[in-house]
Amino acid sequence: MLYDDIISRPARFALIYAKTILVLALSALFSGNMGPVYGTLISVGIGQVINVILSIITVTMKASPILKFLGILLTIAISAVCWFIVLMLSASMEETQANMWAVQFASTQVIDLIIVEFLVISLKLAIYPWAIKALNNPEESASKFLANLVFIIVAQPQIQKFFEVEDKHEDNLEA
Repeated sequence: MLYDDIISRPARFALIYAKTILVLALSALFSGNMGPVYGTLISVGIGQVINVILSIITVTMKASPILKFLGILLTIAISAVCWFIVLMLSASMEETQANMWAVQFASTQVIDLIIVEFLVISLKLAIYPWAIKALNNPEESASKFLANLVFIIVAQPQIQKFFEVEDKHEDNLEA
Protein backbone atom coordinates (compact mmCIF):
# COMPACT_ATOMS: atom_id res chain seq x y z
CA MET A 1 0.00 0.00 0.00
CA LEU A 2 2.83 2.41 0.80
CA TYR A 3 4.79 1.70 -2.38
CA ASP A 4 2.04 1.62 -4.99
CA ASP A 5 2.51 3.53 -8.25
CA ILE A 6 -1.13 3.25 -9.34
CA ILE A 7 -2.71 4.96 -6.34
CA SER A 8 -1.87 8.62 -5.84
CA ARG A 9 0.06 9.77 -2.79
CA PRO A 10 -2.92 11.62 -1.27
CA ALA A 11 -5.04 8.47 -1.53
CA ARG A 12 -2.27 6.36 0.04
CA PHE A 13 -1.93 8.92 2.83
CA ALA A 14 -5.71 8.83 3.35
CA LEU A 15 -5.59 5.04 3.69
CA ILE A 16 -2.75 5.14 6.22
CA TYR A 17 -4.52 7.95 8.08
CA ALA A 18 -7.77 5.94 8.14
CA LYS A 19 -5.91 2.95 9.57
CA THR A 20 -4.29 5.08 12.27
CA ILE A 21 -7.57 6.74 13.24
CA LEU A 22 -9.40 3.41 13.25
CA VAL A 23 -6.78 1.86 15.54
CA LEU A 24 -7.02 4.98 17.74
CA ALA A 25 -10.80 4.62 18.00
CA LEU A 26 -10.68 0.90 18.71
CA SER A 27 -7.93 1.30 21.29
CA ALA A 28 -10.14 3.90 22.99
CA LEU A 29 -12.97 1.38 23.10
CA PHE A 30 -10.75 -1.30 24.62
CA SER A 31 -8.61 0.84 26.93
CA GLY A 32 -10.95 0.79 29.91
CA ASN A 33 -11.83 -2.89 29.85
CA MET A 34 -8.40 -4.53 29.89
CA GLY A 35 -4.83 -3.98 30.96
CA PRO A 36 -2.34 -2.02 28.87
CA VAL A 37 -0.40 -5.04 27.57
CA TYR A 38 -3.48 -7.01 26.56
CA GLY A 39 -5.08 -3.89 25.06
CA THR A 40 -1.94 -3.17 23.03
CA LEU A 41 -1.84 -6.74 21.70
CA ILE A 42 -5.53 -6.57 20.77
CA SER A 43 -4.97 -3.21 19.04
CA VAL A 44 -2.02 -4.59 17.02
CA GLY A 45 -4.16 -7.56 15.98
CA ILE A 46 -6.99 -5.25 15.00
CA GLY A 47 -4.48 -3.18 13.03
CA GLN A 48 -3.58 -6.25 10.97
CA VAL A 49 -7.27 -7.00 10.32
CA ILE A 50 -7.69 -3.38 9.27
CA ASN A 51 -4.84 -3.90 6.77
CA VAL A 52 -7.02 -6.50 5.03
CA ILE A 53 -9.95 -4.09 4.90
CA LEU A 54 -7.75 -1.31 3.55
CA SER A 55 -6.32 -3.71 0.97
CA ILE A 56 -9.86 -4.24 -0.32
CA ILE A 57 -10.33 -0.47 -0.48
CA THR A 58 -6.96 -0.22 -2.26
CA VAL A 59 -8.15 -2.69 -4.90
CA THR A 60 -11.22 -0.54 -5.51
CA MET A 61 -8.97 2.49 -5.93
CA LYS A 62 -7.01 0.69 -8.65
CA ALA A 63 -10.15 -0.06 -10.65
CA SER A 64 -12.34 2.38 -12.56
CA PRO A 65 -12.59 6.08 -11.64
CA ILE A 66 -16.03 5.51 -10.11
CA LEU A 67 -14.71 2.79 -7.80
CA LYS A 68 -11.71 4.98 -6.98
CA PHE A 69 -14.09 7.77 -5.95
CA LEU A 70 -16.15 5.31 -3.88
CA GLY A 71 -12.98 4.03 -2.21
CA ILE A 72 -11.97 7.57 -1.26
CA LEU A 73 -15.49 8.27 0.05
CA LEU A 74 -15.37 5.06 2.09
CA THR A 75 -12.01 6.09 3.53
CA ILE A 76 -13.37 9.52 4.47
CA ALA A 77 -16.47 7.93 6.03
CA ILE A 78 -14.35 5.53 8.10
CA SER A 79 -12.21 8.44 9.29
CA ALA A 80 -15.24 10.56 10.19
CA VAL A 81 -16.90 7.78 12.21
CA CYS A 82 -13.63 7.05 13.99
CA TRP A 83 -13.09 10.70 14.87
CA PHE A 84 -16.61 10.81 16.32
CA ILE A 85 -15.85 7.73 18.43
CA VAL A 86 -12.52 9.17 19.58
CA LEU A 87 -14.02 12.52 20.55
CA MET A 88 -16.97 10.98 22.39
CA LEU A 89 -14.82 8.50 24.31
CA SER A 90 -12.07 10.95 25.14
CA ALA A 91 -14.60 13.44 26.49
CA SER A 92 -15.96 10.82 28.87
CA MET A 93 -12.59 9.52 30.14
CA GLU A 94 -10.92 10.41 33.39
CA GLU A 95 -7.38 11.79 33.27
CA THR A 96 -5.62 8.56 34.26
CA GLN A 97 -7.68 6.51 31.83
CA ALA A 98 -6.95 9.01 29.02
CA ASN A 99 -3.23 8.88 29.79
CA MET A 100 -3.26 5.09 29.76
CA TRP A 101 -5.11 5.18 26.43
CA ALA A 102 -2.53 7.56 24.94
CA VAL A 103 0.37 5.34 26.04
CA GLN A 104 -1.42 2.26 24.71
CA PHE A 105 -2.06 3.92 21.34
CA ALA A 106 1.53 5.16 21.04
CA SER A 107 2.92 1.72 21.85
CA THR A 108 0.50 0.15 19.38
CA GLN A 109 1.71 2.45 16.61
CA VAL A 110 5.36 1.78 17.39
CA ILE A 111 4.81 -1.98 17.48
CA ASP A 112 2.72 -1.95 14.30
CA LEU A 113 4.85 0.38 12.20
CA ILE A 114 8.25 -0.88 13.26
CA ILE A 115 8.09 -4.47 14.46
CA VAL A 116 5.08 -6.00 12.70
CA GLU A 117 5.71 -4.34 9.32
CA PHE A 118 9.37 -5.39 9.49
CA LEU A 119 8.42 -8.99 10.25
CA VAL A 120 5.80 -9.12 7.50
CA ILE A 121 8.15 -7.68 4.87
CA SER A 122 10.99 -9.97 6.02
CA LEU A 123 8.73 -13.00 5.71
CA LYS A 124 7.61 -11.91 2.24
CA LEU A 125 11.21 -11.37 1.16
CA ALA A 126 12.08 -14.86 2.40
CA ILE A 127 9.17 -16.51 0.58
CA TYR A 128 9.38 -14.52 -2.69
CA PRO A 129 12.42 -16.34 -4.20
CA TRP A 130 10.88 -19.73 -3.33
CA ALA A 131 7.62 -18.78 -5.09
CA ILE A 132 9.49 -17.60 -8.21
CA LYS A 133 11.55 -20.82 -8.25
CA ALA A 134 8.44 -22.97 -7.78
CA LEU A 135 6.63 -21.19 -10.61
CA ASN A 136 9.59 -21.60 -12.96
CA ASN A 137 10.11 -25.30 -12.10
CA PRO A 138 6.65 -26.77 -11.44
CA GLU A 139 7.98 -30.33 -11.61
CA GLU A 140 10.22 -29.76 -8.59
CA SER A 141 7.62 -28.01 -6.45
CA ALA A 142 5.01 -29.92 -4.50
CA SER A 143 2.10 -27.92 -5.82
CA LYS A 144 1.94 -25.32 -8.56
CA PHE A 145 -1.35 -24.06 -7.11
CA LEU A 146 0.31 -23.47 -3.74
CA ALA A 147 3.21 -21.67 -5.45
CA ASN A 148 0.77 -19.46 -7.37
CA LEU A 149 -1.14 -18.68 -4.19
CA VAL A 150 2.03 -17.83 -2.30
CA PHE A 151 3.23 -15.68 -5.19
CA ILE A 152 -0.05 -13.73 -5.28
CA ILE A 153 -0.01 -13.20 -1.52
CA VAL A 154 3.66 -12.29 -1.37
CA ALA A 155 4.10 -10.28 -4.56
CA GLN A 156 3.02 -6.97 -3.10
CA PRO A 157 4.24 -3.67 -4.56
CA GLN A 158 6.91 -3.15 -1.90
CA ILE A 159 8.46 -6.52 -2.76
CA GLN A 160 8.33 -5.76 -6.47
CA LYS A 161 9.97 -2.39 -5.84
CA PHE A 162 12.72 -4.05 -3.82
CA PHE A 163 13.50 -6.52 -6.58
CA GLU A 164 13.28 -3.78 -9.26
CA VAL A 165 15.99 -1.89 -7.40
CA GLU A 166 18.04 -5.09 -7.06
CA ASP A 167 17.67 -5.83 -10.79
CA LYS A 168 18.69 -2.29 -11.73
CA HIS A 169 21.69 -2.56 -9.42
CA GLU A 170 22.77 -5.82 -11.10
CA ASP A 171 22.31 -4.28 -14.58
CA ASN A 172 24.57 -1.39 -13.61
CA LEU A 173 27.24 -3.83 -12.43
CA GLU A 174 27.19 -5.71 -15.74
CA ALA A 175 27.57 -2.57 -17.87
